[in-house]
Amino acid sequence: MFQGRGFWASQVDPRVKIAAIFLCLVVISSLRTWKALAWAFVFLFLLNLASGVTWRRILTGLAWVLPFAAGLVLFLPWVTPGEVIWRWPLGWPDLALTKEGLEAAFIYSGRLGAAALATGWLAATTGQVDLLAGLRGLGLPWVFCQVVALTLRYLEVMAAELRRMQLAHRARGYRTGKGLWQFAALRQLGFLVGMLFWRSLKRAERVYLAAAARGGYRQYGHSLSLKAADYWVGITLLSFSAFLLLMERGSGLWPGI
Repeated sequence: MFQGRGFWASQVDPRVKIAAIFLCLVVISSLRTWKALAWAFVFLFLLNLASGVTWRRILTGLAWVLPFAAGLVLFLPWVTPGEVIWRWPLGWPDLALTKEGLEAAFIYSGRLGAAALATGWLAATTGQVDLLAGLRGLGLPWVFCQVVALTLRYLEVMAAELRRMQLAHRARGYRTGKGLWQFAALRQLGFLVGMLFWRSLKRAERVYLAAAARGGYRQYGHSLSLKAADYWVGITLLSFSAFLLLMERGSGLWPGI
């Protein structure tokens, strides 16, 4: 969720932020050492704080990746071949906990955490219109940008529509039951889903006709211009990505790191 325009990062050209964060994600996905991942995590964490992103927002973003990281830690060490640390004899097959599996699980978890910080910073400092303008300015097709814009806008509309339908059902005395295994609950769920699709179709037709009557959909990206601060932000993020690559690929250049 966009935090607002009261912070310096929200004034940076969205094309710079999108391109730089995309490159950071590519670099993070290739990291294989804990040192490089730790540098990436600390830098992105401090970048979020310096940009005015709240602690609660940062921790919430990291919490989203915890289930995936937990799944990796619980699953990978048992299926990755390598040096056995502990074996659980079950007859056939035996479960073996390997050192390589643990290392892979924690490396993948570190990548997830760093990527969450990078994308969280972009989402917190870039509004929806600016994000679409940046994508359009980077050369993405106008149709793709418009589909994304309408999807983001009408997901909220459809959620509100569903809440109104549920409220209307309860006002008429309908009860959902205690679980989906009950026939009444399944019947009402099917009715709600069907009506939601029907109303979505009708709303889409009205939106299309309204947009056509106004001369078409809005174009994005025509008013963007780079400033000196945009170059500095882009250079900083690109330089840090290069630093991570040098640390990962050429760690022999700095044996003390």
